[in-house]
Amino acid sequence: MVRATVAAGDAPAVLSVLAVADAIENGTLVRVPMREMRITRPLSVVWARGTELSAPARTLLEVIAQAPGASKRACCAAR
Repeated sequence: MVRATVAAGDAPAVLSVLAVADAIENGTLVRVPMREMRITRPLSVVWARGTELSAPARTLLEVIAQAPGASKRACCAAR
């Protein structure tokens, strides 16, 4: 919905490059470089209730938990 609003010219938006790579490539949307601006956002890790995480998934959670600014809950939620 946000992407369609931007494409219609109704408003600008900050979107993931991954979400709009095709539109940038075909010229539907234009990437506007931003200098000296860092945008961060919280992310959540989810999995199906009652399932056990694989070893690689647990390792990923450990890496995420060690990242600067990461919530320590990421590590503990996987246990």
